[in-house]
Amino acid sequence: MSDRQRPDAPSSRAGTGRGHRARRLARALVAALFLAVAVVVAISGVVAWRLTTIDRQPPRAPAAALGLRYDAVRFPAATDGVQLSGWLVRPSGRDRRCTVVMAHGKDGTRSSRGNLTIAASLARAGYGVLLFDLAGHGESGFRRFSLGLHESRDVLGAVRYVAARGTRCISGLGFSTGAVALLDAAAGEPAVAAVVADSAWADTDRLLDEQLPSESRLPGAFTPAVLGMADLLFGLDPDGIRPVEDVARIAPRPVLLVNGSSDDLVPVREARALAAAAPGSTELWLVPDAEHVAAHTDRPEEYMARLLRFLERALSTERP
Repeated sequence: MSDRQRPDAPSSRAGTGRGHRARRLARALVAALFLAVAVVVAISGVVAWRLTTIDRQPPRAPAAALGLRYDAVRFPAATDGVQLSGWLVRPSGRDRRCTVVMAHGKDGTRSSRGNLTIAASLARAGYGVLLFDLAGHGESGFRRFSLGLHESRDVLGAVRYVAARGTRCISGLGFSTGAVALLDAAAGEPAVAAVVADSAWADTDRLLDEQLPSESRLPGAFTPAVLGMADLLFGLDPDGIRPVEDVARIAPRPVLLVNGSSDDLVPVREARALAAAAPGSTELWLVPDAEHVAAHTDRPEEYMARLLRFLERALSTERP
């Protein structure tokens, strides 16, 4: 009996060896999977951190540089109370008792790219102007960048601040992220009588799907992981940023949309989508050959003429 069993012993040992190898292979595969997941999470976390990081710069020049009369002001953002810094410019022409709240884009300040020139023109036309630094920018308190989601709190805080000072009517002028934040704030705040949105996008998910791979230098397959980490770590939820819906909610209040025809960050189709959301109350100006947020520096005279004409029409019913 024992002699007949001996030939089976090598086969049994071979089976045991194959089982050990299979288990080692399985453990190696699981370890490799965990390592791959850890690498994806780590890389996505770093990209999310970069996406929400602001290149903070101080305001480059005081409003007095253009002879503006202004007060240096501080006020809280809505909801989270982050302290924001700004200049409240007083009208130099006939006082219309209307104030324009201006919101800059990412990495900018209250004095970014011609903002003071625009403010000076508005002041000469009789408008008050509130120039301020979004949270995390300039001299305002810290908060991470959120593509307009949390920046809308800053704009809403600015609107409430000027409203508390007794202005008769309020309008807003925003650039890029500031425009998106302005649209979101105005959608929920009827005190904003008119909006000018320069280089705003319509669909945040679509914009990120297109732009994030080139900005991060990662394949598009990483985008969901990056956005998931941005939401988990920093509360950046792209689903909460819906400019195209905001435009529809603002209606019938008037909205002027400005977009450069050569804007490779926010394509023209985004402005057209915003205009289509409320065709009866939106006006679209597509600026030939202008790049992102460059219309007011490329065509300053035409820009101001269109801006003042829009405000005159939009705010005429708001005068005493």
